[in-house]
Amino acid sequence: MNVDIRQLRYFVRIVETGSFSKASVDLGIAQSALSYQVREMEAALHAQLLVRHRQGVSLTEAGRAVLERASVIISEINALRSEVSASSRFPSGTVTFAAPPTPAKLVVPQVVERFRQQFPNVRLVVREGPSGAVRDWLASGTIDVGLLYDFAIGEKTNAVVLLTEEMHFVGAAGASRPPEGASIEEILALPLVLTERSYEWRLTVERALADRQIRLNVSAEVNSLATIRELVRRNFAYSILPQSVLYPELASGEVWAMALAGLRIPVTLNLVRAANRPVSVASRELQRIISEEVAKLEMESLRNN
Repeated sequence: MNVDIRQLRYFVRIVETGSFSKASVDLGIAQSALSYQVREMEAALHAQLLVRHRQGVSLTEAGRAVLERASVIISEINALRSEVSASSRFPSGTVTFAAPPTPAKLVVPQVVERFRQQFPNVRLVVREGPSGAVRDWLASGTIDVGLLYDFAIGEKTNAVVLLTEEMHFVGAAGASRPPEGASIEEILALPLVLTERSYEWRLTVERALADRQIRLNVSAEVNSLATIRELVRRNFAYSILPQSVLYPELASGEVWAMALAGLRIPVTLNLVRAANRPVSVASRELQRIISEEVAKLEMESLRNN
């Protein structure tokens, strides 16, 4: 049998008020329940702590020793609660976030600004690297949170899908749109700028076309989203991309996007957490802000459809 913090609080309140009846009113519990808890506490400590009399209660020698220790314990627990509450409202420490260049360009600046404004006592470390590097950092527990497209959940990570969308055929404002009713073969015969086959989006497109025996007309392979966007904007070639990565250009009318009729190429944007790192308050707040910024991005994309 053990003594718990509730019993210590009851005991201290009885001593402070000088009687079971007054303590019962203050604590909002029945006097019989209060008496029961004191008896349980005395049984656990193998000592009588209180002596009842007409004027109320008085402490035994053992009771004085318990009161002194109980007051310290309760004070420490109250301080701990205040400290935890403060850390929840004003977290500190370090939290590390990583993303490949594409999602980094889309949401990282907004995330950093909001996080810094709301949590100035937290050191936020942001890394940018290829998808493979971000996956490795998550698996090794080097970072707290990652943002990745088309992520396969592993044993050492937990992932939440933030955004699901379709790949679209995109071109410059001055580029001719494929005529209405054009087949997929005709559309994809147009010159394209895509990443190399080692990149996930290119693999996603080619997997979707695997059973159609369609050969892509790739004019250039470029492993930089910023360069692909610029080449599309300059009307060098068309491309196949999620609309979310183009929403500034779509909003300004510099490019257009059209669905690939009869062909679905879904992609997901995932918030991934390293499972072997504890989830701090700062990490939880960072994940919340990332989720909110991606939701804003999705709304912008929908407005431009």
